[in-house]
Amino acid sequence: MENTINPDTKRPYSITMIERLMHDIHFAVDPYNSSKKQALDVIHRLVKKFPIKRSPMRLRLTVGEKNFSTILEKLGTWNGEIVTMDESGTQFSVDDQKMAARLANTMCNSLKGRPALV
Repeated sequence: MENTINPDTKRPYSITMIERLMHDIHFAVDPYNSSKKQALDVIHRLVKKFPIKRSPMRLRLTVGEKNFSTILEKLGTWNGEIVTMDESGTQFSVDDQKMAARLANTMCNSLKGRPALV
């Protein structure tokens, strides 16, 4: 539940907020059922009543200066959004919603870069 956000505000839900929402839908933890089954059940019930969404995966890419423009063009075609960028312009973070991490990994390896999940 710590990887959930409110899609309207793009802010993460705190554990206290999730507990309050669980209380609002009258969900009680059953010690005799598996935790995975209960987690899936509560997620489905919360999604029906409240705006809740998984937070996007954040990917930090480090590439050389000469390959920087190439990866920016690829990010544009993948609809990737740059979240942060360092001063040198060789390291930046993107929210990886529509592109797979494998594709970004392959792209970085072909451009002699380094990806890391944040």
